[in-house]
Amino acid sequence: AKINAFARMRDMHTMLQQQRDENAEHNWRLLREQEVAKRVFDKVAHPGCIDAANFKHAISPLAIFNGDIILAGTTPVGNHVVLLGDFTGHGLDAALGAMPLAQTFYSMLDKGFTQRDILCEINTKLSDMLPTGVFCCAMIVELNYQTGTLHVWNGGLPDGLIYRPSTGEIIHLTSKHLPLGIVSGSKFNDTCEVYDVELGDRVFLMSDGILESENEHGEMYGEQRLIEVIKNNQLPDHLFTEINVEVHSFISEESLTDDISLLEVKVIAADELTTDEPMLQGDDTLGPSNWSMEYSLKDDALKHFNPLPLLLNVILQVPRLRPYSGQLYTVMTELYNNALEHGILCLDSGIKDSAEGFARYYQMRSDALDHLERGDVTVNFDYSGGHRSGELVIKIQDSGQGFDFDKLYTAKDQTYSGRGMKLVDGICYSLQYHEPGNRVEAIFRWGNTG
Repeated sequence: AKINAFARMRDMHTMLQQQRDENAEHNWRLLREQEVAKRVFDKVAHPGCIDAANFKHAISPLAIFNGDIILAGTTPVGNHVVLLGDFTGHGLDAALGAMPLAQTFYSMLDKGFTQRDILCEINTKLSDMLPTGVFCCAMIVELNYQTGTLHVWNGGLPDGLIYRPSTGEIIHLTSKHLPLGIVSGSKFNDTCEVYDVELGDRVFLMSDGILESENEHGEMYGEQRLIEVIKNNQLPDHLFTEINVEVHSFISEESLTDDISLLEVKVIAADELTTDEPMLQGDDTLGPSNWSMEYSLKDDALKHFNPLPLLLNVILQVPRLRPYSGQLYTVMTELYNNALEHGILCLDSGIKDSAEGFARYYQMRSDALDHLERGDVTVNFDYSGGHRSGELVIKIQDSGQGFDFDKLYTAKDQTYSGRGMKLVDGICYSLQYHEPGNRVEAIFRWGNTG
């Protein structure tokens, strides 16, 4: 009996050793797979320009992979676009949706698509890909430093905040939409709210992990405590740190059940933004030296299609023009929008006298496009370049009756309108509107063209 008992003990010990070794190998493979997946995830869902001087952010993940995601990028015209997303769940399950979201966000942003285009495409991809019950609460904001406006879309996240240190005013950016990935097609609402911002204002975006975090007594941190921290602040530059210290001192580690993410964007002057100086490429990347093209949009195409990303992609096929993509996109955006909005739709830029006027102007633009029956806009490119210099001539003509370009250009109040044309005039070698105002020619030169 003793011999049999010892034999059973020996067999049990051997089995435990085998199971231990199998578990150790399984854990090693799991950690290795997560490490590789994390490396891929970080490459795809990189934070972009989140390290800019006027950005501050903090993410406290519950797992190796974070259900929260913060993306930030710069449009070709110099606006900052920020997306804070909170996927249902934690870890790898939540991170799976973050990768297509991030890839879509950055690729479309680089190509010059609008904030609303990006929103619609992300929502379509997530609704097609994610299973029922998995979605992404998100807030996406675009900060235009030139006009001092903030375009906000909030779907399911806690209120974002605009804090104005000069007056102590706090503006709530309330959620008015469903999260991304729930509905698709015409049911998805991509309407953005527009707010005025001033130099020195702070824009805060946060996940629900902050407000729903609990202390050892089961009390939630809540929005009121956050508002009190902001109201009691004396030094705006230290506010972000004060909020983080206050939140983490309130909650207990045992009650931490959700990812905590906080982002602050400071409104600064447009000329304070840092940009890399364009550098000429080597002779082996000269690209086509002489070419021209013409592109026309008519009737329904004007209603439903934004040609600017396509046209920018054509220009970027010339390697020597790639360093100037932002400047060229600014030129094309201003000239095309003038042709469409003032030439075809006959809209008055004077409506854009405030954030409310700005929103009303684009609502009128959308309504006018919906009722457009006839109209066309033609864009013509003519390029010639060598190893050290080149010239791109951009001509745009519309079928409208024209508009008073000089009035727009010389308007005294150019807070929301007219400033773009001043900028275009500074970028281009020459800018000329031809009577009656429905034809414009802009010449962009780079290098030593004389």
